[in-house]
Amino acid sequence: MVVAQVVRIRNNTMRTFRITSGDPFYTPCADGQPWPNGMLEVTPGFDQACDGLCVPWESTTTMGLEIQEERGDPKRDEDVVRFVVGPVDVEGETQYDWLQCRRGDWEILAQE
Repeated sequence: MVVAQVVRIRNNTMRTFRITSGDPFYTPCADGQPWPNGMLEVTPGFDQACDGLCVPWESTTTMGLEIQEERGDPKRDEDVVRFVVGPVDVEGETQYDWLQCRRGDWEILAQE
């Protein structure tokens, strides 16, 4: 079951990013072309529809949907941003599944 799916990728910056799919069940495509090794280079001005790019469940992925600036160091946790869907504890309430934004070391950046 897909909970969160990315349908378009647009880069309005002057930086280059790499997006890596962390969902083993879907093959992401940009403008109908499969991503080699599940990774896409997003150059400045990039603007394409995508298909099969899902934000994975936290419990079914080892990396999440990963975004990294091209000049970033993959060994530095602050240079990687991961997105997953997973449960969040709410005081006195049942757990809910939320989109979560995390650092490379899986520390929470934001949950919306």
